[in-house]
Amino acid sequence: LVCEWTNNRVRMVDVASGAVSTLAGSGTSGSTDGVGELASFQSPAGIAVSPDGGFALVTQGGGPTNLRRIDLSTTEVTTISAQFENPRGVLLLRGGTIAIV
Repeated sequence: LVCEWTNNRVRMVDVASGAVSTLAGSGTSGSTDGVGELASFQSPAGIAVSPDGGFALVTQGGGPTNLRRIDLSTTEVTTISAQFENPRGVLLLRGGTIAIV
């Protein structure tokens, strides 16, 4: 999974074929929850995938932004936290702790 900062999308790369597809994000800057390309991101910056591969967490840059969650089976994007100031990355630690950097 790759965050496209200027295109406001989260992309998926198939390592075997090299094919790139949009997992989530309309391409328009925003913070709208939704499924797949109906959701919007504001400069997605960092991404971490859960150990079980069920979801990804995405930080957004460009000012006060929220932590977003993408369900990898449905591509549903939801906002899960309060605002952070210009986060650049996210880590999922043992036991489910989330670290924002």
